[in-house]
Amino acid sequence: LHIPDSVKTIGSMAFNGVSNAKLNIPASIEFIGDSAYSMSGVVDGDFPEGLTYLGEKAFFNCTGLTTISLPSTVETYGPNIFYGCKNVTYVELPQDMEKIPNGLLWNCTGLKRIYIPSSVKEIGNAAFYGSGLEKLNLPDGLQKIGSYAFDGCTSLAETKIPSSVTSVGMGA
Repeated sequence: LHIPDSVKTIGSMAFNGVSNAKLNIPASIEFIGDSAYSMSGVVDGDFPEGLTYLGEKAFFNCTGLTTISLPSTVETYGPNIFYGCKNVTYVELPQDMEKIPNGLLWNCTGLKRIYIPSSVKEIGNAAFYGSGLEKLNLPDGLQKIGSYAFDGCTSLAETKIPSSVTSVGMGA
C-alpha cells in the first residue's frame, strides 16, 4: 500500500491493524495522529523533516519496524509512540531534543543501546520501560529522570547518573 507524497496528514487510527501490507510514511507528512499506524505493517522508521506531530501510540506494536530516525522538526510527541515495537534495534533522536517523551520506547525489547543527545534535560516517565537496553550513557546536563523510566530493563548492566540530575522519579 503506497501512500503518495501529496498526503500531509495521517489521521487517528488511519491504518490501525493493517498488518498484511507494507506501509510507507510519505516524505510530505506533517501530522501522524493517535494510533495511526498501530499494529500495522509499517517497516520504515525514517521520518521526514517537516513532521511536526506524532500522536499517542502512533506506532504501537509495529513489529516490522527495526530502525527509527526522528527529525528535529517534531514539536509535539504523544505518549507511548513506539510502545511494543519489539524488533527496533536502532533509534536516532534529534540533536536538539530536550525531553524524551513518556513511554517513547516502552517494551522495545530489541533495543540494546541508544545515544541520548546532550540537549536532553528530561527523560519522561516509562520512556524505556521494559526495553532491552544493556548499557546507557546519560548526558551531562540531564536534570530529571521520570518515574519508571528504566523499570523492567533487566539487561541494563551499566549506567552512570550525571551530577546534573536533580530529580529521579519513583521506580526509575
